[in-house]
Amino acid sequence: MSHKEQAKQGLREKAEEISRTTAEKAPSTPDEMSAEEVRRLLHELRVHQIELEMQNVELRRAQVELDGERRRYFDLYDLAPVGYCTVSEEGLLLEANLAAINLLGLTRATLIGQRISRFILEEDQDSYYLIRKNLFASGQPQSCELRMVKKDGTVFSAHLAAVLAGDAGGAPVCRIVLSDISERKQNEAALRESEERHREYIMNTPYGVFATDERGRYLQVNPSACRITGYEERELLAMNMSDLLFEDSRPQGLLHFQKLVDEGKSQGEMPFRPKSGEKRWWSVTAVRLSGARFLGFCNDITDRKQAEEQRSHLQAHLQQAQKMEAIGTLAGGIAHDFNNILGAILGYAEMAREDSPAGSILRQDIDQVVKASHRAKELVKQILAFSHQTETVLIPIQPAIIVGEAAKMLRSSLPSSIDIRQNIDVNTGPILAHPIQIHQIVMNLGTNAFHAMEESGGTLSISLEKKTLTEKDIVGKPGVEPGDFVQLSIGDTGIGIAPELLGKIFDPYFTTKEIGKGTGMGLSIIHGIVKSYGGCVSVHSQFGEGTVFQVLLPVMAAETVVEVKPAEIVELGNERILFIDDEEILAEMGKSMLERLGYQVTVRSSSLEALTTFQDQPDMFDLVITDQTMPGMTGSDLARRILQIRPFMPIILCTGYSSLISEEKVRSLGIKGFAMKPLARKDIAAIIRKVLDKRVGGQGE
Repeated sequence: MSHKEQAKQGLREKAEEISRTTAEKAPSTPDEMSAEEVRRLLHELRVHQIELEMQNVELRRAQVELDGERRRYFDLYDLAPVGYCTVSEEGLLLEANLAAINLLGLTRATLIGQRISRFILEEDQDSYYLIRKNLFASGQPQSCELRMVKKDGTVFSAHLAAVLAGDAGGAPVCRIVLSDISERKQNEAALRESEERHREYIMNTPYGVFATDERGRYLQVNPSACRITGYEERELLAMNMSDLLFEDSRPQGLLHFQKLVDEGKSQGEMPFRPKSGEKRWWSVTAVRLSGARFLGFCNDITDRKQAEEQRSHLQAHLQQAQKMEAIGTLAGGIAHDFNNILGAILGYAEMAREDSPAGSILRQDIDQVVKASHRAKELVKQILAFSHQTETVLIPIQPAIIVGEAAKMLRSSLPSSIDIRQNIDVNTGPILAHPIQIHQIVMNLGTNAFHAMEESGGTLSISLEKKTLTEKDIVGKPGVEPGDFVQLSIGDTGIGIAPELLGKIFDPYFTTKEIGKGTGMGLSIIHGIVKSYGGCVSVHSQFGEGTVFQVLLPVMAAETVVEVKPAEIVELGNERILFIDDEEILAEMGKSMLERLGYQVTVRSSSLEALTTFQDQPDMFDLVITDQTMPGMTGSDLARRILQIRPFMPIILCTGYSSLISEEKVRSLGIKGFAMKPLARKDIAAIIRKVLDKRVGGQGE
């Protein structure tokens, strides 16, 4: 029996009890009741009637309000922007509002009574049953995101929230709220895709990308930043921006960073110190992000800087050559006139010598004049050669003899206040030169040294020794080849040369001497002579502490019989090769090179892609050639995986440089060949045949 029926039954029993009690007390007949009692009874009946009428009015008003509230509730329920529905304990739909009906694409009549699970995508039904289980087990609200299917088959993303309630009969039901979140999901997917694209760009861009805090500490770096600096990611994240700067470039770096902090952006070029310690240059652009974070982009511009420096150096040499060409034209005209005068001097001196008694002092003096005239004659030839008007014949000479002779002449012409110290190695080896020009070099440099010490005296040092120059030693010395050289050094303890003048001393007509002591031609002529021999001349000077000139002249190569080598034979083949290199241009080059050798080549630019290719068709290849340093998986790791599939697969590992791999380690991994980049055609052909032929010979599969 329901609660309402129980209440009615109780009221009925109470009314009957009141009726019985009233009947017992009431007179048996109306005649026995007094008029007063009748009047009072009628009054009470009238009052009860009025009260009942008032209660009826109040009940009708309450009923109207209740009906209005019910209508408003159903309007709100039906017109809510999200889907509301009630589901029985068995999973059947008992109620649904318009939003839920529209979401599922059905009418209310066809929707009610169906299982809600039929509208959930099969792959996501486990999520729905899980929250149902948790809801009925715990009584706590549950929610999840899943995909639902409309009547027409359209799939949409939904958020489902459920609470436990009871129906009119007290049975437990689920109150469910459904929201279409397809647009939000699409936006989230688009955002993830955008973030992934940006992340891929940041990770793969050739520019170094880094994020720092307000103190310049690295918070994030990309692989290119690691490549440019030479540090691993973990190392950079433990460093500050100033750690990559040289001591003398830190003030410049701090200025750039302060500008970034103050203005929100900064751009510039500065030297930096990579892990190798060498001086490199980079271009940096940085901007401020939200908060105290900064994003920067850097690029190694060392090659460009070196090219600019070399261009400037070559331009200076061009200017010097133009100056020398100009002076050469002038020197030619002067030499012709001087030669005419010298001819007269020599002619008259020789005639005077014939008229002089043999053995006399006069005869000896004239002999010296003739000897000097012949030297002057040869000197004129050098001037003409300098002006490109005659050709100088170079002969093999021992420079020690000429240098020693010139030193004696200097000793006889210089005052005793100049101390001459010699250190001449007589076994320096022959050079291809002209004796007069070597004599001229020593005399010119010796005279310059004397002028630097003329007022207070000093020491003139002359040394001759053998020196070997490497590739590193000839940097900044155009036209000089590495090899053995004779080094002539002439130094003084004089006043030195001011730093601002060092770059001009080889210019024609440039001189710091007084009028009458120099024309400015000596050093420019020496520079031209030495350069024509394939050598170079340099100067080292400290103002106030003296000067040293160093002349380097190439030693003659010993005569050797030219050995005719047989033509190199490049071995060909026709095997199938899997070639892996993450640099596309190298991969293309390798394919072209190997195909020209006759091989069938499959190229992969990713080690992971190459592994998949090999796994799919392990018997398709006769040889694998892989680079060592690749993203995702190194060449040695790739080789290890390939050998797990085919234990005796011939593999050649190539590397430009790696501190983590060596030929010994390669052999221990079961890799048959090891090659250092760059790969010459004849070298790679030989390695391939060596590996493949060894396999055919019975040492492979």
